Amino acid sequence: MLRKTISKLSIFLVLMILLDKSIGYVVKTLYFRQNHGDYYRTTYVFESATPDIMILGASKASHDYITKMMQDSLKETCFNSGKDGNFILYQEAETRCILKRYSPKIMVLDINDDEFEERAYKVEDRLSSLLPYYARHPEIRDIVDLKSPFEKYKLMSSLYTFNTMLLPSITGTLDLNYKKKEEMELAGYQPYFEKWKGGETIVDSHDQNLDLIRIEAFEEILKMAKERNIKLAVVISPAYKQYADNYNPTTEEIKKITDQNRVPFWNYIGDTTYLHHKQYFMDVRHMNDEGARVFTAAIIQRLKSL
Repeated sequence: MLRKTISKLSIFLVLMILLDKSIGYVVKTLYFRQNHGDYYRTTYVFESATPDIMILGASKASHDYITKMMQDSLKETCFNSGKDGNFILYQEAETRCILKRYSPKIMVLDINDDEFEERAYKVEDRLSSLLPYYARHPEIRDIVDLKSPFEKYKLMSSLYTFNTMLLPSITGTLDLNYKKKEEMELAGYQPYFEKWKGGETIVDSHDQNLDLIRIEAFEEILKMAKERNIKLAVVISPAYKQYADNYNPTTEEIKKITDQNRVPFWNYIGDTTYLHHKQYFMDVRHMNDEGARVFTAAIIQRLKSL
């Protein structure tokens, strides 16, 4: 009886492994065959993009920097690798992958104004976007392993690695929404056209603690750029909010670190060119296309000074 039970369990286990590997292989193949869409942009940046200017950041980067304007004015190739919901550890990972392949002339690192605050998000909750690249890019594995002590074991499962990615991968492969050409022309920029109807936000950060892991990731990006002689600019793009008593622990920490490393830091929080003009914003955090055009023009002028 026991022998039969063990035999059945063994067969079941083998079937589950075969199912995992076969379905996982299909999803993985579709995932890396995409030629447009969010996952494609990620793979493009991690594995093949070689622009002269690379823009890094989360959603504020993807929606605030108009790549074509920068290319036309600066006469340099440019790509916006901003990825919604992915913050400084993600940018550290993509920087490692980028510099393993080539060195951009300029990197623009867009940082959220609350990037280092513990309340902003949990580090381990923001690393799922890196899972498909764990096997292909050993240089990022220690970052992904921050997600959990068992991550390296869970990633032995192809279904876990590519969970929830089947339908987006099909869309990104077949171009069902006919967006491939449009996305290629935008070079990573993702415009918003809605206008913010709410009011200005006041944020109180006096009691906020900073996350050392995120600060170390930021310092590592600066170190990598310096070692490769890449011109780096750190930017906090505009937001429709102010900080109580003008106290923002993230910007203070960034200024201290950038001053020590002699890296330009351009902080637009509280800049009245944007702050009192809600027509430039889609919401409190993100600019719309109208605002992005004004902001990008300002960034272009500052990049010329580099």
